[in-house]
Amino acid sequence: MAQWLQVYYIGIAQTCNLQYHTWRKDKTMKLLKTLLITAIALAAFGGVAMAQEDVNFTWTAPTTGSAVAHYVVQHQVDGGLWVNIDTTTSESYTLSANYDVAHAIRVAGVDSEARQGPWSVASTSYTPTLGAPGQPGQPIALF
Repeated sequence: MAQWLQVYYIGIAQTCNLQYHTWRKDKTMKLLKTLLITAIALAAFGGVAMAQEDVNFTWTAPTTGSAVAHYVVQHQVDGGLWVNIDTTTSESYTLSANYDVAHAIRVAGVDSEARQGPWSVASTSYTPTLGAPGQPGQPIALF
């Protein structure tokens, strides 16, 4: 602080102030670049860890009550809360399920007057997995 006061008294405070702001700008830009690179790396490697498998579910239409206009589909992950994920007009649904996580769905019919019926019994929990690595190719000697 004493050096800044000395510079001020010499009469070149504006130059020092400009140098200070330039230094701060450089540090801020380096920080922003680091954060951007970190975000890109997390997105790239996060995508590999979250590989998915399509899982097809099917059910039968209700045999009582009004006709179903569409179904509400709920999803449960690892026994957690049920979450609305989609609607469908058919008696089937394809879920993009993350590997190594237990998935279940349930459905409820909704008629043309927006009245929802009861939820179905939940599907059997399914945990997609990649399994062990496959057989690698034959090693080849390089000369």
